Amino acid sequence: MDNRITKRRLSDFFAYEWFAVVLAVVLFIAGWEVVYGFIQVTPTVGQSFKYFYDEGVTSATNSRLFDITYESMSYDVLQFTSEGVSEEYDILIDRIPVGDGDAIFTNSSKEVALEDLATGHYNRAKMVVDSYWAYSLDELLTSAKDYLKGTFFKDEFKGATLADNEYTADKIDMEKVRQVFLSRQKDDNRFRTNAQKEEGIKKEYDRISKLCVEVSDFAYFMNYAKTECPELLYRYTKYEQAYYIAKNEGNKRDLEAFESAYNLHLSDPSKNNAPYGINLSALKGGKNASELVRLEGKDNADGVVMMAFDFVREQPHLQYETISFMNAVIRECSNILDK
Repeated sequence: MDNRITKRRLSDFFAYEWFAVVLAVVLFIAGWEVVYGFIQVTPTVGQSFKYFYDEGVTSATNSRLFDITYESMSYDVLQFTSEGVSEEYDILIDRIPVGDGDAIFTNSSKEVALEDLATGHYNRAKMVVDSYWAYSLDELLTSAKDYLKGTFFKDEFKGATLADNEYTADKIDMEKVRQVFLSRQKDDNRFRTNAQKEEGIKKEYDRISKLCVEVSDFAYFMNYAKTECPELLYRYTKYEQAYYIAKNEGNKRDLEAFESAYNLHLSDPSKNNAPYGINLSALKGGKNASELVRLEGKDNADGVVMMAFDFVREQPHLQYETISFMNAVIRECSNILDK
């Protein structure tokens, strides 16, 4: 039997069987997509870290900010990106409701008198706090401490009052690390075999150990800022600006809602004039913050405020990567944590 492949036979095959060839190629591609989709890791909200340059804020000409903050992330951050917000379209309207965002460099330079607040006239940093779930830094720190004590520390420390420098790795219960890791990473394709799981548990322990250091350092920074250098902290009573905008515009429905929310924050000592951000220009003793981020058209970081978003419900284990992110900037631009 003559089974030789000739030009004539190939020509006849493709002339009459072209549809089968195309179908086979399509099926192969579809099959590969299914297999690839099965083996690849799709990042969760917490595993995707994004920071924003807000309206009027820009990065410096080098990549130093990206590099130092990316290096501060744990093994479980699989995507690390940044995005700019333009005055023409506020992308935070789309990003924040779906948890797409972790930190922001915003602009506090434009102060507007309360009686002049109206549409188009407002302070952008205050707008971010009022509208986009900016985290009070005090609440962020307290939440991180509770996460460590309640989730990973040995039982004897669960309800204990610890000093800021007592959040240390020697208090970690390795069995709790194992249980939490196996529970939250059970569908992660990176950790399918027993060997991969054991390696993952070691990485998880390293993540928690590092978080202990980051929490202690951030607590030290916050105490230093409050007692030694108050200008480091950007303070604000949430909904104040939104309330006065609604009042000036005569928007009765918004006025009632924001008045109630504002008065609630005003009457709570922990929320009244709370620290929502870090004034980058007040960081001293390291690289000038303007080498990382600045206002457009400026050669300094005056008015640039670093804030974190509150998505602890959506990313209970990775919310505190924002602390590592902010600490990285603090270490780069000051000597405060060189203790």
